Amino acid sequence: MPEVEQERGWDLGWLSFTNPTDGNLKVRYAYQRPTNLGIVGYDVQGRNCFSFHRRLSGQGTIGLDLTRLPEGVYLLRITEGDHQRIEKLVLLK
Repeated sequence: MPEVEQERGWDLGWLSFTNPTDGNLKVRYAYQRPTNLGIVGYDVQGRNCFSFHRRLSGQGTIGLDLTRLPEGVYLLRITEGDHQRIEKLVLLK
């Protein structure tokens, strides 16, 4: 399955990530002003598997190492400032 970069934009900037991932998740961002970013991953049983929280501004790429997780489907709760959304992430090794 080819990797597709999912991108979502808000008035404060945008965030994109490769999906599916091989476990080395690359998250690209560009924010016009400092923004609190939170990414929390859950397995299909609702267990918290990983989390990332940081205040970011400008442009950049974050690398998240998910290689310790088994293959499968995960739900990401992405919080950017006051905005929150849920995205599906597929992990293939």
